[in-house]
Amino acid sequence: WENPDALWDYYLEDIDFGDKTVLDPFMGGGTSIVESLRMGCNAIGSELNPVAWFVVKKQVEPVDLDDLDAAFEDIKEGVGEEIQEYYLTECPHCDDHADAMYYFWVNELPCRNCGEDVALFKDYRLANARSSNDDYYNVVCPDCWNVFETDDYRTDTTCPECSHEYIPKDAGNVSRGSYTCPHCDEHPEMSIIESIERFGKAERSLYAVEYYCPETGGRGYKSATEFDHNLFTEAEKELEQKRGSLPIPTTERYRGSSDRARNHGYERYDQMFNPRQLLSLSKLLNEVKQIEDQNIKEYLLLAFSNSLEFNNVFCEYQRNRNHLQGIYKRHTITARHQPVENNVWGAEYGMGSFKSSYDKMRAGK
Repeated sequence: WENPDALWDYYLEDIDFGDKTVLDPFMGGGTSIVESLRMGCNAIGSELNPVAWFVVKKQVEPVDLDDLDAAFEDIKEGVGEEIQEYYLTECPHCDDHADAMYYFWVNELPCRNCGEDVALFKDYRLANARSSNDDYYNVVCPDCWNVFETDDYRTDTTCPECSHEYIPKDAGNVSRGSYTCPHCDEHPEMSIIESIERFGKAERSLYAVEYYCPETGGRGYKSATEFDHNLFTEAEKELEQKRGSLPIPTTERYRGSSDRARNHGYERYDQMFNPRQLLSLSKLLNEVKQIEDQNIKEYLLLAFSNSLEFNNVFCEYQRNRNHLQGIYKRHTITARHQPVENNVWGAEYGMGSFKSSYDKMRAGK
């Protein structure tokens, strides 16, 4: 099998597809259309779903890759560098800034008994070691939210920052749609949905960052600092200043029968993103819309659309594999109590950014 084309020649040497037309009236993702074109047929496809139709359209349309790359570079110089400025963090190992790959957030709801805010941690594990050769885990302290390494998250662990003792695996306060208050003596169990109905959509707090430092080549996890909080606040302020000129999707979300997120207060599309995501994605979309070449514009819209799966407040972290999980972990949209914010433009490592979505789309072409 040193020559894969020999297999095609063996099966197809006596067949002429040049005069054949293949019709697929329900083409879906376009497998039959693409394969028919590869065989030299004339292919006709039809599809009711406009998203599937658009994807197949861009699969089969030609594009000059040099022109595509030039348009991407223009976007990078236009807004890409602006977006990257909002995804920086302090490197714990040098004086330079590191790239923030992922920000870790936790939802908070008031206790219906004492009124104190309760962070909805299922447990306090953050991630495994980056290398399978290392036997440690990254965990979070329930008291001071310090991020540190421990040999075993299933046994007694002491925070090196505040000396709080706890078992990371068992110290959470969320279970099966309910939460308990650590501030109350009786630890009452409360329904998350009922509290949202009473108090409104849960607030979010930033507590950790996964970073990559170009200067040292190091990757790791760290506690969120004042720098990280201030950077997010700057993005919030810019969003409010420019909201009227940005393409922000404020329409009501589709009411699907399996849409569990609506019970958590997510009724409009813009609520599916935090302010920094809204600002970055809206800037990016604005820039793509300015491209004059319609074909090039559509390819970049395809990359933009793909990146949305990994840039919203319904993403979570796969701790056992140390990477992001997009919105469609299940065939429904589920609210996450510990959402993870991706780097919208993209760092050297990570997945689901606009840059990585572009690279994937370009490789396909």
